[in-house]
Amino acid sequence: MIRNPCTTCRGKGVTHQSVKETINIPKGVDNGVNLRVSKKGHSGLGGPPGDLMVAVKVKPHPYFKRDGSDILTDQFITISDVSSSRFSLTFYSF
Repeated sequence: MIRNPCTTCRGKGVTHQSVKETINIPKGVDNGVNLRVSKKGHSGLGGPPGDLMVAVKVKPHPYFKRDGSDILTDQFITISDVSSSRFSLTFYSF
């Protein structure tokens, strides 16, 4: 038993603190994917820091939906929209 434990760690030798980390999320990452961030996790007593595991949760978008690697949306148009010059369609390829 520690007679005079430190008030910060209470004699455990480690403290917990909140930190902000910037990590790169790859394009097209899907819901449920786990990303590993090297050396940003907890360290054991006297050991090196471990890896931080980040579970990705993709927030649904009100207009766009994902279908695998594709992004889909519904756009309602009339026949007059299509036959006039008011309508244009652009496809993007990344």
